[in-house]
Amino acid sequence: GGAGGGLYDVVISDLPNPGITPSTKLYSEEFYGLTARVLAPGGRLAVHAGSPTAQPRTYWTVDATLRAAGFSTSPYRAVGHPSGFAAGPDRAKSGGPAASDWGFELAGTGARPPLALPADAPPLRSLAEPVLTAGARDTEETRLAGLSPSTLLHPRYVD
Repeated sequence: GGAGGGLYDVVISDLPNPGITPSTKLYSEEFYGLTARVLAPGGRLAVHAGSPTAQPRTYWTVDATLRAAGFSTSPYRAVGHPSGFAAGPDRAKSGGPAASDWGFELAGTGARPPLALPADAPPLRSLAEPVLTAGARDTEETRLAGLSPSTLLHPRYVD
């Protein structure tokens, strides 16, 4: 668990895109299984999962892998602009600050986690509940069923 041996309420997995060959092991069933062990009851795992529109097979393989590791998932996307930081292998092809979609998975070990902001959340400038709802709906339209989970021995991230 945490530094004091406790469990985490939230784990954020913001890794390079899963479709990049050196990154595939980071998006494995084994990795997510270890993550589940450090989550507190009712805890959440937030995962950057790549683009559901540009790389739907990769995105939905992340979803299948999370579910195989025992998580319930709430897939969604957010439209945004790259940060301008171009040093990573997942950003080398970027020609500039064009809008793109960023795919995420909100996961929990119990029931499917709701995509909702708490009533006492501070005001946000760009993320609001209608944006989350639309992002979830748009992402579901790209769903690919029947994909196998990715494991250390059998990585499945290929678009």
